[in-house]
Amino acid sequence: MVRLEAAADALAAPGWAGLLLAWLGVGPERLPVRTRFVVAGPFAADPAGPYPVEAVADSRAALFAACRALERGEADTVVAVGLHEPRSGAVSAVVLRRSVEALAEGERVLGLLRACSWPPAVPEGEPVSAISDLRPLFGWGVWPADAVLRPGPEPTDGRAVLLMPPGERLSRSPGVGPYLHAWSAQDAETEERMRDEALRALESAEERGCVPMPQLFRQPVEPVRGCLVASSREEAVAALRTGGPVLRGTVTERRGVALLFPGQGSQYPRMGAGLYGHEPVFTAAVDAVLLLLADGERVRDVWLSGDPVDATEYSQPLLFAVGYAMGRLVMSWGVRPHALLGHSIGEMVAATLAGVFTLPDAVRLVRERVELVADAPPGGMLAVAAAPDRLAPYLFGDVVVGAVNGSRQCLLAGPDAELAKVAGALEADGVTCRPAKSHKAFHSPALAPYAAASTPSFAAVRRNLPSIPVHSAAGGGPLTAEQVADPSFWAGQLAGPVLFGPALNRLLADGDHLLVEAGPGQGLAALARRHPAVRAGRSAVTALLPTRPGTPEDDRRALLSGAGRLWVEGHDLDRDALQPPK
Repeated sequence: MVRLEAAADALAAPGWAGLLLAWLGVGPERLPVRTRFVVAGPFAADPAGPYPVEAVADSRAALFAACRALERGEADTVVAVGLHEPRSGAVSAVVLRRSVEALAEGERVLGLLRACSWPPAVPEGEPVSAISDLRPLFGWGVWPADAVLRPGPEPTDGRAVLLMPPGERLSRSPGVGPYLHAWSAQDAETEERMRDEALRALESAEERGCVPMPQLFRQPVEPVRGCLVASSREEAVAALRTGGPVLRGTVTERRGVALLFPGQGSQYPRMGAGLYGHEPVFTAAVDAVLLLLADGERVRDVWLSGDPVDATEYSQPLLFAVGYAMGRLVMSWGVRPHALLGHSIGEMVAATLAGVFTLPDAVRLVRERVELVADAPPGGMLAVAAAPDRLAPYLFGDVVVGAVNGSRQCLLAGPDAELAKVAGALEADGVTCRPAKSHKAFHSPALAPYAAASTPSFAAVRRNLPSIPVHSAAGGGPLTAEQVADPSFWAGQLAGPVLFGPALNRLLADGDHLLVEAGPGQGLAALARRHPAVRAGRSAVTALLPTRPGTPEDDRRALLSGAGRLWVEGHDLDRDALQPPK
């Protein structure tokens, strides 16, 4: 892909792609036949032109359109016009010329980046994988290990060209694992024989990479299913030899999927960042949220940097963005959730995915929440392993029960000094408690004035009945039409208590479910595992992200393990969305 800045009249002229090539002195015959142009902005396409041209709304959309065209095999080369990385300026004509000449020589250009964005000691031709901060700057970071950097032709230009050999894919690159290997059979005996055949095939393979297993997402799908997650042939062989970690099961009656979205306190540095640039749907959804924030680029940079994200200005928009992106990703697999349940800011995620709010309206409301809470007095929250009625003697001043998460799991909220005294008294009596990661007393009267101030904003946006059932942690049960229509219901969630435990009780009383935590940490999954319906085996729980910060592979492994659980449970996943690239 090439990023360039061209005059507006050139983009508006018929046949501009041909004019562009003429201006560069490169005839169409020198470029690959299957070349496509994607333009960020309006233009008049030339139906008779030599190449397909697609117009999209903005630069990030152009990048995703280019990626999709390459991934689907619709083009061998894509020239994306109008891409801008963070903090970069216009591309000079000489760099553009160098890029198009590279295309003409058979090299596929991914993008133009500022040379000063990475350590100056990196020499020309250094493998891209060695440049750790390249992905956050480019906004899309999956490429083959043999992609290299070339400097711009002018020393004063301050940019470089990232080149990629023809024939490779942009999306989940081969060699960037782990991968989910899934299979099915009519009966247990056949399934066991399939695993033995797969083991022999893997053991005899010469390639050291992770090769797709026989009958991957076999069609038609059969009731006895199994899967494993592996990054290499050796790992897959070891799993099949020992039987673990391999998931297996027989589908009898498929449980409905309920997605759980966590709230304040579950955040940690780089939560889900290992999926960014690796999973196209996740990446596009995160960017869709952050592009709607005035400071979205700064929020994104902090998220990807590994710095703490506990401050409200980072935690709230990132919890929303990651939860929303995880929900979109799961649904892209072909999973239709039976219910959505969010905790605190997670309820806004659930409502947005269900269509109660449009994404632009939801992001605007989240942004306003952050701005309002910035003026709120300092405070915090305290997780306590006790029932609400047992906590009454310990509450004084402005400390209240901010969340009822389970029969013996609560969150207290209030000013820091008063919370510290409550924590001391609880510990002295042998009650387990620990501070939650919050700098404000969410879900307490301290935030009531700020909740009231946001009511007009909720009243000003359209609210629709949910297309997917939402179980409200603010109301303690299914979201009603009256609650959807009431702006004070939504605004009041900032100061009102979270009733996650009662909402989960009602959800599981309505039927058996596979509960899938779709967000950072596994706090909601841990709460759900203590529920009687789960302990009795009627419902089950899985999570899609790790409990704490780790490597990008940790994020991908957790995601695919959760996908494998959905598969074994009987949900027929889209093979194109999860199958390793060939």
